[in-house]
Amino acid sequence: KSGDKNKHTPPEPRPSVSKKAYRWVYKAGGMKPEMLSDRPIRKMIEETSSSLSTALDEDIAQELTPEMRNALERDVFLFSGFKTYHNLKEASLLLENKERGGIQTFDEFYRSIRQIDDKYNRDWLRSEYQFAVNSAAMASQWEQALKDKDLYALQYVTVGDDRVRPEHAELEGLVLPMDDPFWRTGTPPNGWGCRCTIMQVPLEEN
Repeated sequence: KSGDKNKHTPPEPRPSVSKKAYRWVYKAGGMKPEMLSDRPIRKMIEETSSSLSTALDEDIAQELTPEMRNALERDVFLFSGFKTYHNLKEASLLLENKERGGIQTFDEFYRSIRQIDDKYNRDWLRSEYQFAVNSAAMASQWEQALKDKDLYALQYVTVGDDRVRPEHAELEGLVLPMDDPFWRTGTPPNGWGCRCTIMQVPLEEN
């Protein structure tokens, strides 16, 4: 059923890959944007991207055209790059030993960033994966609807419970043609945790 929550969880990135990236940042004395192309960090980006891209293998995304799948994979990779940068940048703020001054040993540094690593590569990863699943499902639904764009408009539909954010509740029941500019940014999921969906409505009923 379109819009149902997927219960699967993503494979977590391998700790050995992220540890090499943390060590690289440790040796460099910090994280800078130009380091994103360095091999240990690039491998961390690829690991995150690979984990999130498994969302495109879910049954709900099987109807995607190759073009749409490639576009989603590019989006996932770009997101993974931004995420990795912020992950390593936040970790680099803990290089200094606040108690005795100077730089921590790598083992001290690695222990001190466990909470950051868990946040980025476990807790947030699950939400990001669910967003990727929902985005792939909606992309598949959009492509199916596109085949009948001359016969149907699209209607914005919320779950209808008290968890629906006010700005989405205002869109409940909105009906517009598929080529309306609204759908460029308003197609669900249009925000983290968005559970809204779209449905086709015959044009003659509008």
